[in-house]
Amino acid sequence: MKRRIRVMLTLLLTALIGLFSVKTLSYLLHDHWNNQEQLRLADGTTLEVRHQGSKWHYFSGGHAFGFGGGDRRERLKFERHGSQIIWEGLYEPVAVQFDGEVPVVLVFDRESQHSQWGLRYYRKTDGWSELPLSSLPRRIALLNMWRHDPDQVAGCDPNDARFQGSLTAQLWLCIAMGKHYQEIRHLNATADFLKEFKQSMLR
Repeated sequence: MKRRIRVMLTLLLTALIGLFSVKTLSYLLHDHWNNQEQLRLADGTTLEVRHQGSKWHYFSGGHAFGFGGGDRRERLKFERHGSQIIWEGLYEPVAVQFDGEVPVVLVFDRESQHSQWGLRYYRKTDGWSELPLSSLPRRIALLNMWRHDPDQVAGCDPNDARFQGSLTAQLWLCIAMGKHYQEIRHLNATADFLKEFKQSMLR
């Protein structure tokens, strides 16, 4: 009887060690972030956002070889008039805005099939729902979390070549043309288009 108990305890301990090792290895192979960010909203006010997440670490073996990445998890937490709001998803957040008092999150999807990569628009009423990008109100069509784009440097200047090729300019093209990001991603917005769209944001 005692021998059977020892065997069972040994098996249980082995299983626990194995489970702990798998979880530890998984944690070590992921990149993690937990940042407090101050975002500038379209109306000129600022918003404090806690941005947390993780993804598989990417191991680069040079120009022609690499592996990893993917398995992305994102979490945003912020407050509005004393109420806490949380968004969780699989895609990289590029903007938090408010349409009146309704929270809006824009993300860039690199986790789906390549043909489906692009911008997505989420809106919170009872829960978070994805809506067509073309329905995003123009007055809040501004990115404030995108780290890899010269939008803020260019200051949304329609005559600036950097802004004409920026993700914000591509967002505006998607909205105006009613097209998916993949359909317009090779286009550079013209200065005339950007001026017209920018003026329409004030209407």
